[in-house]
Amino acid sequence: MSAIIRNLVSKFSFTAIFVLFAAITGCSSSNEAQRVDPVLAKSTLETALDGWKRGDPISDYQKNSSSVVVQDRDWSAGAKLVAYKCHDSGDALDANMFCKVRLTLEDVQGNQTEREVTYVVGTSPVRTVFRSFFP
Repeated sequence: MSAIIRNLVSKFSFTAIFVLFAAITGCSSSNEAQRVDPVLAKSTLETALDGWKRGDPISDYQKNSSSVVVQDRDWSAGAKLVAYKCHDSGDALDANMFCKVRLTLEDVQGNQTEREVTYVVGTSPVRTVFRSFFP
């Protein structure tokens, strides 16, 4: 009797795990992420950085209604973007584009610093601009 119960529990656990995995991953015909659109990604990055340079609050880009989702720790901390320069057109890899950018920032005391950063930009299913923790 206990062998039958163990067998049922084992089958139930496998089925529960399978159903959970299917729900999380979805039932699409392709496991590959949708590829990044490099032109749209570059434009999205420049739009976000131009907004920061203009003085737009990052919270404008963190609302659900925004067409672009942005995350940057310096922008969130209140640093002002004085200037930026994209080093190249970026490297498209699967669902993201990686773009190296030189930022000229100004803190609340008026001190300027330059930083080399990398942004990870996505274009689907929503446009995203995230600053990488790694340069």
